[in-house]
Amino acid sequence: MPIEIYNILKDMVDTIEIKFSYETGIIIQPNYEIIVQDGAMKDINCIYLDKVAEKLSEDTASIYKISFKSMVMALDNGISIEDIIDYFKEACKNEMPENVLMSLKEWNEKSKKIKIRKVTIVETDDKYLLEELKSYKDIKKDISMELPYVFEINSKDANKIKRNIEKKNHFCIIE
Repeated sequence: MPIEIYNILKDMVDTIEIKFSYETGIIIQPNYEIIVQDGAMKDINCIYLDKVAEKLSEDTASIYKISFKSMVMALDNGISIEDIIDYFKEACKNEMPENVLMSLKEWNEKSKKIKIRKVTIVETDDKYLLEELKSYKDIKKDISMELPYVFEINSKDANKIKRNIEKKNHFCIIE
């Protein structure tokens, strides 16, 4: 008799675990769509996904899609792509498709390549004079970073330039 009770209880626990898994997870598909099924965690997942993905439909299950454009939106909302990867790994019911994970990792790397920031610079049109200035100990100690790959823009145009860079499918961060 005790083994029968054990088996009944085990079946009940398995059923509860399956139901809980169903209620809490999202499903990420290889076509970059994310399915959020009806359940206890649906609202929480949808609130998060509204910040990092494009909503395609909403019904019993909500469907979102991640893309370059949605990653730009996430970065603009202060959410790093690393945080998105961590969230997906935690919330995903299924194994995250390899192509999606690879794209997210690639976008993460690319998201750090272009920055628009305000800087104070020492400028001269004489490269030898510049090298001389940089060689002085009392100046060298205060150089925070040398910037070989830069161009100057008007600070009032920073947002416009950011959007134009993103139209060319490059991530850009304003610091």
